[in-house]
Amino acid sequence: RFLEAARLWEPQRAGGTGASETTAEGLPSQAEVLDTALLKIILSVDQPGLRAFVEQPNRCILSEAESILLRYQQYLELAALYDSRGLRERALQLLQRLGQRPGAPPAVSGPAATVAFLQRLDGRDLRLLVKYSGWPLRADPQVALAAFLHQSPARVSWPLPADAIFSHVAAVAGQRAAIAYADQALLQGLALPPKLLTALGKAHLQAALSGAPGAAPEERAEAPAAATDLSGGVRPLASLQSGPAIIFLQRRVPFDAQELLDVLDSAGAGAALAPE
Repeated sequence: RFLEAARLWEPQRAGGTGASETTAEGLPSQAEVLDTALLKIILSVDQPGLRAFVEQPNRCILSEAESILLRYQQYLELAALYDSRGLRERALQLLQRLGQRPGAPPAVSGPAATVAFLQRLDGRDLRLLVKYSGWPLRADPQVALAAFLHQSPARVSWPLPADAIFSHVAAVAGQRAAIAYADQALLQGLALPPKLLTALGKAHLQAALSGAPGAAPEERAEAPAAATDLSGGVRPLASLQSGPAIIFLQRRVPFDAQELLDVLDSAGAGAALAPE
């Protein structure tokens, strides 16, 4: 209640920015002084309310807020403050630095905090998404895929380009992880372009023909250990009666059937799709 009352004293607020506001004399504005004081009060008496405070528009003096939040190891709150100021890359740099630091607090150790932040990004932030998803994909592909598969209202309006994400995941974490991404995207009802669907179908058929768990033969030795169970086991293709390959073929999606038949024919299994 004190915080709500204190906010009534502030002048009209139009949302915070990364830049500090100063008076004609070069001093912080009244709104900056008050919000910075409120930040200190919340840290002292109401830490559970800190996240909500920094996520909403505020006028905290950024340099002072950074110093305070770092001193108290409120790293996720500092990332949220950066986000509220439009400083998303600075937030991702912070989370990457902490996530890769030995002995970091559990809340920011490893890729999970970075992945959670990446889920806020949409198609307008593709550069940041690609740049800062690399290390989570290398560290833990299963966890990292959530960065691309999470759906938000913003991603409905500005969707991620599935073909670009597929290529990125394949380049960083291997073909198996990319197949897992495409499979999950398909299950979630995300629109995938026909070229990507065809590539996915070919990958499943090649994996089934070779007996590999969701990867082409040359991929098996190179796949990260953390990604070995991403696509599940696949039995060698004998009659196309089970496994991801037949599940994919049974989907009503616009893939190039001829390219898939060519894969089967090259392995002498083209008759598996022929009618009895």
